Amino acid sequence: MAVYGVDVYHGDGKINWKALAKKGIQFAYVKVSQGAAFVDPRGIDNIKAAQDAGIVAGPYHYLWPEGGAVDQYDNFRAVIDRLGGMEGLLLPALDVEGDQNNSISPLTATQYTARAIGWLILFENEFGVKPVVYTYPSFAQDYIFGRLSAYPLWASSFTNAGPGFPARFADWDHSWTFHQYTTTGKPNPLDIPVADQNIFNGGIDDLRKLIVTQQTTPIKVVDHNTGRLLEMLQMVKNGWHPEQGKIYVQPMAK
Repeated sequence: MAVYGVDVYHGDGKINWKALAKKGIQFAYVKVSQGAAFVDPRGIDNIKAAQDAGIVAGPYHYLWPEGGAVDQYDNFRAVIDRLGGMEGLLLPALDVEGDQNNSISPLTATQYTARAIGWLILFENEFGVKPVVYTYPSFAQDYIFGRLSAYPLWASSFTNAGPGFPARFADWDHSWTFHQYTTTGKPNPLDIPVADQNIFNGGIDDLRKLIVTQQTTPIKVVDHNTGRLLEMLQMVKNGWHPEQGKIYVQPMAK
């Protein structure tokens, strides 16, 4: 059975996520950040509302030509902090298509791709899993040159063959994980009001394997003077974030 999804940003307005779930939408990618400073004003609310409707939700960051990899990652990471972490979210996606005009100016292709790689590595080093890369065929051919093919592909490709039949991305050996088959609402197999529609290359159980789960190890909080156990915490693996100077911990389940 096909697994359909949507991708949204604040320009889509208020979304009735429960209605989408009833129509058969099972996953959503939600824009949460762009560049080094912009935060989507509906991003957090969209993710929470999608989850409340039973839809698997993942955040995406729009990689802007301006702003370094660390600054752009920190912008994205601050939103994830406000969401309470990546636990339970779909693998994040990095939108790699230049600016609103699909220009990478003033960067060269090598510089722009290096910025993308830097962002992807920062996430992978922190969470131990690979993010997804969103792009379209001609941009990949003209600017990426296969440098991002180690990461799962979210293929933006509009073909007459329809959902599940994107154009061939040679650099990814013609493999794909998600397919955005329309940004206009046509075709519209589930008859939904959201323009940007997608399909997953697998079943719902395969999709759930892409949900991020944080690995933890128990730590004891002990009174230095008495040796009395004060609290048990779970320290999140890779929880040290040097740019922010934090250690992420969670209360131990009782």
